[in-house]
Amino acid sequence: INDEEIKIFTEMLYKLSRKSTTKDIQRLRCAIYARKSSKDETATSLDAQISYCRELIKQNSLLEEQYVFQEDNVSGMWSNKRDEFLKMFELVKERKIDVIVCMAWDRFARKSADLETYREIAYQNQVYILTGDNTIIVKDSASKFAQTIMLASNEYFARQAAEKTFNCLLNLAKNGEYVCGKAPFGYQKNSINSLDIDFNEAIVVNKIFTLVKSRKNVCINSE
Repeated sequence: INDEEIKIFTEMLYKLSRKSTTKDIQRLRCAIYARKSSKDETATSLDAQISYCRELIKQNSLLEEQYVFQEDNVSGMWSNKRDEFLKMFELVKERKIDVIVCMAWDRFARKSADLETYREIAYQNQVYILTGDNTIIVKDSASKFAQTIMLASNEYFARQAAEKTFNCLLNLAKNGEYVCGKAPFGYQKNSINSLDIDFNEAIVVNKIFTLVKSRKNVCINSE
């Protein structure tokens, strides 16, 4: 935490305490956000991210941890699929959070458009976003330009990783391998990761299609 941020926190606390209708707010209410995607092979674990954020909070007596939001196997490219992230911003809109703490900007968001959108929501609700890595206080055009490059690079590498994963799965599928996780009902995976008919389940599948073809009602008991 640098001197500029300490000044920002001091001003925030003063304004919040003055506006409080019940009692003075002694410290700024912090929400830790940690995220790890299944594609982040080298990314830091959620526990390590949370510990890192807690160390940031401990650096300044004006900050106090109140919430922890964490998401595993969740991409930073699609904000509408991040339930914990959206819950956090509901509290932001309710003015129950003063500072969001992340290990790095790419944990907050990978897509630059989403990052700008949610950063603006935070700004409108007087919430500061504190990141441990690549923190840039935007005060002039040079700082803004540097931050734009950083965010664009994060999105580029995320999209590049997604493309590599897609191409890898596509090649496996072309070679006859099944790449969609659990085998569908009626099939089972074999030793070379392709599908064989499960003859016990195939009887049920055949019965279903026979009933559908005869236009009879079909009721399947999962038990």
